[in-house]
Amino acid sequence: MFEEEILPENCRQTREMIWRMYRDAADHDYLLARFSARSNLLYQFWWNAQQAIEKYLKAALLLNGKPTVKYGHGLKKMLEEAQGFSGDLLPMDLCPPKDVRSKNRLNPRGFLPIKEFVEKVERNGDANNRYRISSVSTERRDLLYFDETCFHLRRISFPLDMKLDDKNSTAREELLANRNIQLHPEMGFDNFFERTHKEA
Repeated sequence: MFEEEILPENCRQTREMIWRMYRDAADHDYLLARFSARSNLLYQFWWNAQQAIEKYLKAALLLNGKPTVKYGHGLKKMLEEAQGFSGDLLPMDLCPPKDVRSKNRLNPRGFLPIKEFVEKVERNGDANNRYRISSVSTERRDLLYFDETCFHLRRISFPLDMKLDDKNSTAREELLANRNIQLHPEMGFDNFFERTHKEA
């Protein structure tokens, strides 16, 4: 729908539609992936993880004037494109919290290149794997890597070079100045039940 258009900076309605169609939908997939992982539903975890990451990436690309049609469902290529325009807003390596210890002596801190994790999500969350064509491998840290990946991708699901109304800076400058913020902190499912109840 919007894939071949370059998003004008002042096109608020288009931005909000992309956020609703992609970012908010990704928030729901993120929630389902976490629930699946905590419930030991591994195939469902990888499928929903793939869906969440794909939608966050598509939101980031579209909001920053990049077409997405040519990528299909290829996470690795979309990630490379996102790394190109986001600079160091996307980390090269993921690292779980310090209190999560590793039994791997070669990598005790648990660093994993984001590219490797996204490749793992793409492989295990492949659409054909919904039918359990191949086995999936899941490690204890995968949920932590997934959380960190989604946090960073969600941060760049914003027109990065757009001037912010309430500040004399761009979104990129604000995100670089504070690595712990989201420019749209409310996740898409925060008021979902309240809205649904009112509509009913």
